[in-house]
Formats: sequence, C-alpha cells, structure tokens
Amino acid sequence: MRSAILAGLSALLMLGPPAVAAPNAKARLEGLDALRTQYVLKSASFSPADREQAMAMVEGLERRADNLPDVDLLVGVLRVIASAHNGHDSLGGKEAAAPPARLPVHMIWFADGLFIARAGPQYVDLLGAKVTAIDGVAPEPLLKRLNEASGGIPDSVRQDAT
Repeated sequence: MRSAILAGLSALLMLGPPAVAAPNAKARLEGLDALRTQYVLKSASFSPADREQAMAMVEGLERRADNLPDVDLLVGVLRVIASAHNGHDSLGGKEAAAPPARLPVHMIWFADGLFIARAGPQYVDLLGAKVTAIDGVAPEPLLKRLNEASGGIPDSVRQDAT
C-alpha cells in the first residue's frame, strides 16, 4: 500500500499573506466583545467551568488584539467556540466556511488510517495513499490539536476534519 507524507501543507491553510498594515485593534476588540456578550455569556451550551474558561480565552485575545496575526485570532476565536463542546456551534457566514487557500487533496478517515480520496490533477498519483504525516506530525496527534478548535466529540471532529 502506498503512503504519503504531506510536507509544508500548513502554509496552504493560512488565510492569505500577512497584512501589510497593522490590524485594526478597535474593530477586533468590538468583535471580541460581541463574542463574549452575544455568545459566551448567552449560549446554553457552556457549563459554568467551560464558560469561565471561554471568558479567560476571550480576555487573552483582547490583550493581544493589536498585534495578533489574523490566523492566530481566527484560531483563538475557534477555540473559544469549541470550548462549549457543541458541534453545532461555529463561525457563521460564507467567508468563515471556505478559507481562500484549500488543500489540493481531500482526505477521509477509515478504520485503518487517513487516506487521500480526491486530488487535483497534479496530485492524481496520490489517490488512495495513506497519509502518514503532515508537516512531520502523524494524523492522530494533529486530530487532537484540531479538536481544540472544533466543537463536538472527537469522533465527530474526525469526520468533519476531512
């Protein structure tokens, strides 16, 4: 059976090139305030302990709002949402659902591992290959990290991640 080691793909997951201008801290703070007041404080999905953790995460993002790279802010917000442990909660809107940079392959989890199920024309030779690492890290540890930014139970994250 063929195996694939996908190196350097994390760069493809970035939201685009780093911003040339400094981020708008005021707009970010307003957005984080809305995250706190309209989601964290109102959602019935949070346990008291999870709500406290989410509030601390929002406060941490606020402290760094003026110099946090866009992708780090996005991951921070996703972690706040994931801390509710509700797989139905997510960022809304078309832009949140489809990042501009996409992987040229589609991977699916099977009982014996992660496999490439679809590929762009230049990667057709990878179809059916088992993914053994992405940027030098095995799929299982990456899945655990993904769970930090995705709500729900780990098995649902496994299905949604591919």
